[in-house]
Amino acid sequence: GRKKIIMIGLPRFFIGGGMAYYGPTAERDKKVVKFLAHNMFNLFGNSIEIVTGGTAGIPEEFALEWNSIGGKHVLSVVSSEYEEEYLSRNLPFKHIIVGKSQEARRIAVTKLENIKCAIFIQGGKFSTHEMILFNQNKVQIVPFVGSGGAAGGTQPYNEMNYEPEERLKKGLIASAD
Repeated sequence: GRKKIIMIGLPRFFIGGGMAYYGPTAERDKKVVKFLAHNMFNLFGNSIEIVTGGTAGIPEEFALEWNSIGGKHVLSVVSSEYEEEYLSRNLPFKHIIVGKSQEARRIAVTKLENIKCAIFIQGGKFSTHEMILFNQNKVQIVPFVGSGGAAGGTQPYNEMNYEPEERLKKGLIASAD
């Protein structure tokens, strides 16, 4: 007989990118975000879950568009340092608090089960860090290269890009004490 494969939880698509739209492609990229949300919803409906990093910006705009056209499954993965700010925006999504810092949140979100794809539009060095982590976890990355920024490969990430408190913990900079 045939075996049934039971998947626990929905397949997830991570949406990453900048906290704002920048550069000459900004207006076009706003349209791309709406177009992408509509087309993905037409393809998948409520059979997938959208995952974002929980900060304001391009991924959140995607999630709000997704929600406005009937998308029910959005998960915001928020660090405790941004929890109050996230809650103040009163968003209609479920959320989980993971890690005290944004770096800890980035590491955790890239290890979530069932992430099938990570889509990036624009973004800075921390989006590049997420792409590196997703790549290490063998998650397919889809960058909108023409949007520039991390998605365009122009935002390098290295250990010196860590937030100062993370560099201190890692011994990359000396304490002022």
